[in-house]
Amino acid sequence: MLVNIYLLKTHCLFLMNLKKLTLFALFVSLMLPILVVGAQEDLFTYQDRINTSNSVFFMNSMEEGDYIQVSLSAGGEGIFGVFLFHERPMETYVNFDRSIDPQIYDKAIAYEIGSVNFIEYTANASKIYYLQIILIEKGPDFYFIQCNRELSRYYLPLIPGYPLEILVFSSIFAIGMAYIMVKRRAKTLLVKL
Repeated sequence: MLVNIYLLKTHCLFLMNLKKLTLFALFVSLMLPILVVGAQEDLFTYQDRINTSNSVFFMNSMEEGDYIQVSLSAGGEGIFGVFLFHERPMETYVNFDRSIDPQIYDKAIAYEIGSVNFIEYTANASKIYYLQIILIEKGPDFYFIQCNRELSRYYLPLIPGYPLEILVFSSIFAIGMAYIMVKRRAKTLLVKL
């Protein structure tokens, strides 16, 4: 009888230790992926869909000696152009007939064209660098970017061909008409008093 109680007690201790060991193994196995992911180098990733001859811009501030590695791959069969500039681009370098303006090759400090693109560049001055992605043909298509540095979306301040003059004229005209109507309304209210 005493031996049975001892065996039962030993068996219960073994099961309790087995439960603790199982919980510990489960905890370690759940934490292991977090530790492995935390140990990897941070990569900026971005994906989006773009139409043929459309552009997307990104920017990044780099100090002298910093380097940037950009990898772009097409989701389908699209042919992309990836261009890196050290000055702020003021136009898309895409002509109205959807062809690429040859000036872009002179302005870009690094570029590559294809369905899989890779650019690597070391900054020779501390400034903001701009990245332009153009879907040249076989679109619309998705693109996937991986970069060793954080990129921010950049939007051109003026889009060529946008009727800015008409917008300014319309705004001035609307404000002028509102001013005249308020003056007339105030004048009629004074006359009634």
